[in-house]
This record gives sequence, C-alpha cells and structure tokens, in this order.
Amino acid sequence: MKNLMKNKMALAGLVAVILIIAVAGFIFISKQKATKEPVIEKTPEEEAIQMKPEDIGLELIPNKALTEVEMKINDVSKFNHFDFEMSYDAIVDGESVPKGAIGSGDINPGDTTVDRKITIGTCSSGTCKYDKGVKKISFLIRLTLKDGKTAVVKKDLDLQS
Repeated sequence: MKNLMKNKMALAGLVAVILIIAVAGFIFISKQKATKEPVIEKTPEEEAIQMKPEDIGLELIPNKALTEVEMKINDVSKFNHFDFEMSYDAIVDGESVPKGAIGSGDINPGDTTVDRKITIGTCSSGTCKYDKGVKKISFLIRLTLKDGKTAVVKKDLDLQS
C-alpha cells in the first residue's frame, strides 16, 4: 500500500513538473513572437521613385465630348518604357462602377514625346460605348528609367466644370 501511495505521489509530482515546463515554454515562445517586428512588404509603387507630372511634361487633355483623354508626355529623356493605368468611376444603371484602361509603350531612339488618345469607355469592331457620369480620372504611370530603376507619376484629371 505504501508503494502504491509513493507511486501516486511520484506520478502527481511528475505531471506537475511537466505542466510547469509546458506553461513556461508557452510563455517564452509567446514573448519571442511578440517582440519580433512585423515585416511590412512594400508595394512596387512605394518602392519606386516618386516623380511629379512636371518632371516628364505630363498633360492630360479631355476632348469636349468627354469621350477620350489625350495623354501627352513631352519629355521622354529620362525613361525608355512606360505603363499607365487610367481609373475612374462611371454611372451604370444608376450605380457607381469602377472602370479604367491600361496601356504601355517603349521609347524608341529619336522619340521626344508620347501622345496617346485613351477612350473613356470601350470600343470593339469600330463601335464605341462611352462611359457616363465620369467626374474624375486618376492616372498612374510607371516608368522604367534609363538606369533600370522604376519611377511612378500620379495625376488626377477633374472633369467637373
């Protein structure tokens, strides 16, 4: 009977020691995770060099009917490739719906400007459907600079008079 009692006490002591070690280990690991600084990934736009529209001579010119925007870049001396995103909200069936267009181009030797006409809507097989209710258009232009780095130019075009 004494041996049975000793075995129960030893087993209870062993369980208590294991529990204490497990709790201490959990607390230690939790504190280690809490003290590490979180890794915040940067988007390509955050890592890119921020340029002003004036740095590339950017002009955004809507036509009178507000069916297209002419994007002019009057100084291409700093880059050899560009990508652009044009985004806006249009009214479709009484709802505001995000819309946009994308494009890209290379700067060839001898080029001094870029001139693109971008439809505010969609065109297919020669027929265009223009978006309505567009009040503001945002442009994001990514440039591949001649040194291989990336730059970003942002500009908004307000269509409200």
